[in-house]
Amino acid sequence: HQVLNIADRLPTALRVAVQDHELSLGRLAGRLRTPAVVGQAERRLTGAGVRLQPRLINAAVAAGSTGLAGLSGRMKRSLDEAGRRRADGLAHAARMLASLDYHRVLGRGFALVKDGGSVVPSRRDAEGRTRFEIQFSDGVVPVERRMG
Repeated sequence: HQVLNIADRLPTALRVAVQDHELSLGRLAGRLRTPAVVGQAERRLTGAGVRLQPRLINAAVAAGSTGLAGLSGRMKRSLDEAGRRRADGLAHAARMLASLDYHRVLGRGFALVKDGGSVVPSRRDAEGRTRFEIQFSDGVVPVERRMG
């Protein structure tokens, strides 16, 4: 008897549940169409439109160009300075190399004694040798030493 009673009430309960859900959906749909939601969307679109005005875009581009020109000038000055420092360093290295060139020493009146292709740096190294070359700034003179 109780099962029959529940079965009799089921169609009515389903109708009531459907009506409740229809009311809930109707309230939600009404909120979606409210002027507040539409107004908020319109305000967002208007704000986007203001930001996309050509004069504002042109001003932003001009400001960026000015900044870029400043950075470009600073970069050029920095590169110029780095180039000057490198050129100065290279000139210094060239002067050092020139000062170490033995030909310049020969030009000041010194001579280089050689035995074949090797340098004879001292009197002791020259003992026992009979042939030498003496190199001056303007050429080489062969020398033969007589022993005895």
